[in-house]
Order: sequence, then C-alpha cells, then structure tokens
Amino acid sequence: MPAYPIEVVNLGRPEKIITDNIINELNALQQDIVFSNPPEHLKHWGVPFERENYTTQYVWEKLREYKMSSKGFHPYILAIVHGKLSSENLSNLFASRSEEESFAVVTTDGWEELYAPPSLEVYLMYYFIRYTISFICPEIKNHVDTRNCFFDKKIHKPDIKLSIKSGRICDSCKSALEKWIDGHTYNSILKLIHHLNDRVNNHNIHRVKRHNAFVGSSSEGLKIAEYIQIGLEDTVDTTIWSQDIFALSKGNLENLANAVKKFEYAILVLTPDDLSYKRGSMEKVPRDNVLFELGLFMGALGRDRTFMVYCKDERINLPTDLAGITAATYKRRDDGNLSAAIGPVCTKLKQVMGVY
Repeated sequence: MPAYPIEVVNLGRPEKIITDNIINELNALQQDIVFSNPPEHLKHWGVPFERENYTTQYVWEKLREYKMSSKGFHPYILAIVHGKLSSENLSNLFASRSEEESFAVVTTDGWEELYAPPSLEVYLMYYFIRYTISFICPEIKNHVDTRNCFFDKKIHKPDIKLSIKSGRICDSCKSALEKWIDGHTYNSILKLIHHLNDRVNNHNIHRVKRHNAFVGSSSEGLKIAEYIQIGLEDTVDTTIWSQDIFALSKGNLENLANAVKKFEYAILVLTPDDLSYKRGSMEKVPRDNVLFELGLFMGALGRDRTFMVYCKDERINLPTDLAGITAATYKRRDDGNLSAAIGPVCTKLKQVMGVY
C-alpha cells in the first residue's frame, strides 16, 4: 500500500475525465503518493448530490457517508464540487479542509472567470498537490504575509493564480514538511510541485496527446455534428459517422464494433426525428440507431466518456436510463445562427475532456 493514498470523489456531475488525466500524470511521477478514483461500484455515487450551493458541513457529512458505503481504508479524501462553496464563517470559498477528518473540498465554480490558469486541469492539479501537503503535514498553514509560496493566504479568489504560478513552497513550509516525512517522500512532493510549475509555464508542451472522438447523429442531425467537429477541431480529433466509418464490405454492427475500439470519447447528437406511441400519446424521440450507438459507446467507453447533445427548445423524449451521461444542450437563436448556438456545447465538451 502506498504511504499516502489520496482518494478523489466528485459530488455532482463527474469531472472524471479531467481527474483521470491528473491522477495519471501525478502517479507517473512518483510512487509515495497515489491518487485514485472511487472503486468501480461507487463510480457514480456522488451524482445525486449535485447542488448550486454547498456548505463545508454538507460536504463533510457526505464524505462520512461515502466512507461508510465504501468501507476499507480511506485516510485522505478530496471532494470536487461544482457549485458555490461556503462555511459557517466564510462565504464564496474556493476550497476548504477539515483538520479533524482529513477531508478537503475544492469547487470548480467560476474558475474560468476568476482564476484563468492554463486549464481546469492545472487549477485542480494545484489543489491535488496543495491538499496532499496539508494532509501529510497539518502543521503547515496559510501565511498572512506573501512569500511566493503555495500557502500564501488568498484574500480574493483571483489570488489563487499567484500561488499556482509560484511553483514552490517557502523555506518555512519546507522545514515543517521535512519533520513529518522521510527524504524520499519529500522528493516526491517536490516532483509534483515542479511538474505543476512546468504545466503552468509550458502547458502546450506538456499537454497530453490530442484526444479523439466519434460524433454520431441521424441524417437530420448531421449539420449539428459538423458544427461540433468545427468547434472542436483545434483540440480534439473528431470523426463523424459519415466520414468513412462504415466499410462497404462489412455490416453496420461490425463497423460500429470496430469504431468503438478506435475512439476515446463518443458524442451523440439526439434530434427528434421519429414518433413513438407511449402511454396513450405520440411523442418525439431520437432515431433508434442513434440511441443504439449511444448505448454501445456507453457500454464500451463508460458514461464518463460518452456525451449526448440536444436542443433544449425541442420536445424530445429520452430513455430514463440515460441519467449520469453528460448532456451538452443548446438553445436555438432568433437569428438562426446554428454555429453560434453550438459554440457553448463545444466549450462544455472541451472542459469535460480537460482540453479547455
């Protein structure tokens, strides 16, 4: 067992793709501190706890429930939430830690407007490392005075950028840390800090290889799929179902089975193309083959790597078992500009893939 296992738990919609990237990067650098996601049977445990506002008390309560549900050994848990965060004494927090229970929480709420580091990955990576240090050495506190250190006190949220860009801990923090851990673990922490500093200063050089994604739709939804491809072209290699996915010598099911093996992500555009008689009334539903592709990719890639896109202004009846899949919705514009309407969809997809 690693010396310091840090478990990352989402409360609300999962940011698992982003956290997977961070976990893989940081674990590849060293072996003393091992970051992990929840076990498979608790993969979506936190989804029902999506909220616009969180209190630290609520988060600690849910993490206690999580420990009871998962059993086993969970010495350090970092929660990620996506709404506003507050405590009994402070409002609009960006992060907090429970000293009594080795819990910590960070929110992604408003990160792009307030922090604007190179990416959401870098922002979260900072807190992965910062709270790892706090878990290991509770003696280290935020400094009232500025020392160009991870632990400089932040009065305003944008000040987080200064700590992220510092890429170091001060001599006082180093001395405190050295008292708590051996030299090998100390060097592992320095590797994590230096890696973050590299990501901040050379984030294009250190970015993981370009992701690839399948984009599926009906013939009626093809124009939307094409705009999604255009919106993602700078960061993700996308292939639409109409672009040589289906070999002439093979059946559609065989072609789809082969396609699943080639892609890291799948984006399915759902449009109300068919009618279904249900419970005494006719309802608009997506085309059967698109729903089949959605289920196929969801089973192969997982809910966290399968996304659905649909228009909020169109009545469309979706199967209830699609809960947990990331939905990127858009609204039709009065000027009919579909490209502009799809823009926010592409931004959300980039954020979830960790390439924004």
